[in-house]
Amino acid sequence: MTERPKVLFVLPQLYKGGAETALLNLLRALGPDAADVYVLLANQLRWPGVVSLVGDVPPWVHLLNPAAKRPNIVRIGLEVLARAWEKLTGKRPVFGAFRAVRGQVFDWAFSYGEWTPQEWVARYVQATHKAAWVHADLDKAAYFRGEAYFKHNNAYETYLFVSDDSRVAAEKAWPALRGKSRCIHNVIDADAIRGKAEDGIFPEDTLYFSQGLPVVLTCANIRREKNHLRQVQAMALLKQRGLDFIWLNVGATYNREQLIPQLQAAIRAAGLEKRFFLLGERENPYGYMQKADAMAVFSDHESWSMVITEALALGKPVLATHTSGARAQITDGVDGLLCGFTAEAMADTLERFLADAALRGRLATGAAASGRRPPAGLAEFKALTGNQGNQGGLSE
Repeated sequence: MTERPKVLFVLPQLYKGGAETALLNLLRALGPDAADVYVLLANQLRWPGVVSLVGDVPPWVHLLNPAAKRPNIVRIGLEVLARAWEKLTGKRPVFGAFRAVRGQVFDWAFSYGEWTPQEWVARYVQATHKAAWVHADLDKAAYFRGEAYFKHNNAYETYLFVSDDSRVAAEKAWPALRGKSRCIHNVIDADAIRGKAEDGIFPEDTLYFSQGLPVVLTCANIRREKNHLRQVQAMALLKQRGLDFIWLNVGATYNREQLIPQLQAAIRAAGLEKRFFLLGERENPYGYMQKADAMAVFSDHESWSMVITEALALGKPVLATHTSGARAQITDGVDGLLCGFTAEAMADTLERFLADAALRGRLATGAAASGRRPPAGLAEFKALTGNQGNQGGLSE
């Protein structure tokens, strides 16, 4: 391996999400001199209601985005065709995207995200070392299909997880991972987050913060495992208990089947139209984090939540279900509060926070201290890919 490794990240698309943001943070932290970095987007479709991060890729990164040359209507047509072909054959076509790396040999190639078909890097990329980078609790994610994902296991030298709890649980569920997995924590750019927070919020959204009520914020693309429906149920319980506050939800709402109508119906049924709001995507959510009293991360599973780390960087307490990531990121009662997964447990935790001003102050102080801790992910990545002889950077 050369002193400056040649590294490739492969993923289908690059839209705003925790894992995608973590990748950009890592690339920025590496800088232009640590590695020769390529990012291949196999099928970057244009979807309304979501935020593309393509423009945020650092200029020193070789961005390979073949779909950018096709008209949008053609891309959508290809996606429909791809789904039909996958349903018929069980295989996902790549439409020649990997011609962009044909003939190149990489030191490390990463299949980035458990949603990226392992077949792509296994079959279409030449690399000395291949790794699959996982960003979810595989043993809990309803969408994950281990039999299909690990079909090309022999092509991969290692599996990367963003928390040790997630890694250990995955090894128990899939023994083939034992001895092949390691942890690289997500990287955040705390200074950039604080700078973006100073940019403020949309003018039309200032009314939510001007009513003299506490504001709780959730930043999550609307998916069932993020538990927005249960959040509505929790707020309905708190309304019955006489607690009055505002709950803002920032995140993509596009292509969520019947979940949005269900959420809207639940909000109306609980009489929360003026208290529980679905704002949709905000390209810069950090001004909202800065102004909110707390972040709520009530997911069914999180292996390592970028939102939790970002909130702590802004000194904001986090109220979270006790997922593997939250247990690793939050010290209960110090910089946040952990709770169970029921609406009642969420409501009890919110009530404890909202009703106790002294507790809110202590948690804010603890969150600010936690947010100053340096991230370990950059050093972990360099240890993996650095020039360490025949081990390809892997060290015990």
